[in-house]
Amino acid sequence: MKLSANRFILTTPVRIPEIKETLRRNTLTRKVLIKEKTDKLFIGKIEDDGFYLVSAAPKGIVCTLKGSFEAEGKDTRVEIQTKIHKAFILLFVCWLVFIISIPTVTYILHPGMEFPYTQLGLIVVAIIVAWCLLYFVYTRTRDKSIKELETLIIP
Repeated sequence: MKLSANRFILTTPVRIPEIKETLRRNTLTRKVLIKEKTDKLFIGKIEDDGFYLVSAAPKGIVCTLKGSFEAEGKDTRVEIQTKIHKAFILLFVCWLVFIISIPTVTYILHPGMEFPYTQLGLIVVAIIVAWCLLYFVYTRTRDKSIKELETLIIP
């Protein structure tokens, strides 16, 4: 089960070329998704078959949006997959390893000492709080980004 990945489907009467043009006008084009100050709504790239974006909002870099376009009769179907940006997952894992290594190294260096169960309990709580905070920021950013995208492509 992926806690940090979601899928959204938007249907609009707007044609694919018009959607791409609207997205291009509102996106600072970059191959790599990094935070930059811009007057555009999104940062990323728009391709023929879809897009890969992050919101340009202050915390927008936390959530990536990968979308594809598909014509369905008179309508266009836009499928969007959202995830926590890989950089934040990597930072979380590095922090996790560092925090867990503290009592482990202490126990290894002082073998006569009793295992620090209290420290371990506090570390588990800290990990849960950090993940919840990251997930909270992700969900708020995701919802705002989807709403901005919806506003752009659905008249």
